[in-house]
Amino acid sequence: SATLWQATQALGHDVALSTVLESHFLQSTSETFASAADALIAADQALYAGANAVTWRRLAMRRGFIRTPLPPADFPTLWQSLAVDVRHPASGTYGNFVDNSQVLSVPGAASVRVHFTRFATELAGGCFGGACDYVYLYDGAGDLYQVLSGNLGAFTSVQVPGDTVEVRFVSDVSVGLTGYQIDRIEGFVAAGTPDANTTPDADMTADADVTPDADITADADVTALRAVYDKTTSRAVKHAILETIGASETTGGDQ
Repeated sequence: SATLWQATQALGHDVALSTVLESHFLQSTSETFASAADALIAADQALYAGANAVTWRRLAMRRGFIRTPLPPADFPTLWQSLAVDVRHPASGTYGNFVDNSQVLSVPGAASVRVHFTRFATELAGGCFGGACDYVYLYDGAGDLYQVLSGNLGAFTSVQVPGDTVEVRFVSDVSVGLTGYQIDRIEGFVAAGTPDANTTPDADMTADADVTPDADITADADVTALRAVYDKTTSRAVKHAILETIGASETTGGDQ
């Protein structure tokens, strides 16, 4: 009911309720919450060409109806590694009926991952999937990328796309263990990505001393180009001039 109420707030009553009613025709007589969530997404596809599928998916992930993580990111270049001390509980053992979220970020990163120094949550055969308490890793938009439980010790999470990860801990009615502690968050970028520590500056903007591209062509006067090269502070313009002078050299022009 909470998911459906949130859907009416996000999508409007008409869209949300029409999708819910349509989804009933896709359900069986032995329905589960997971397949009912899938039916909502299928109904949205039938009625609205999937325009609201992402909203339905994120709402269902938030309530645990959809528990299959999305594929993680795989960016190759470690850009920043930041020391942190994020844990639940702060000390001792965690309580019952906990729903605790902590958000970590590396601004500007293409993906992030966290390193756990310890991880211990309750396992029992009578609980869903054999685990009673879980940690979920979401991105900043609310999509799920990893589900964790058990006695995992020290390990590193998957890469979560974007610069933000939400670490959400949820416990059941009984038995508290020591939970988790994170000591590091790492930010990744694509290979060849400029260092995001270097903020855009005037060196990479159009130089007011240089007229548009017509001034920097293979037929331009090299002496004039040299004068522009000496005057400008723009790395981009300097690079273009060097490429132009090189073109002149290959055609026998003045070097």
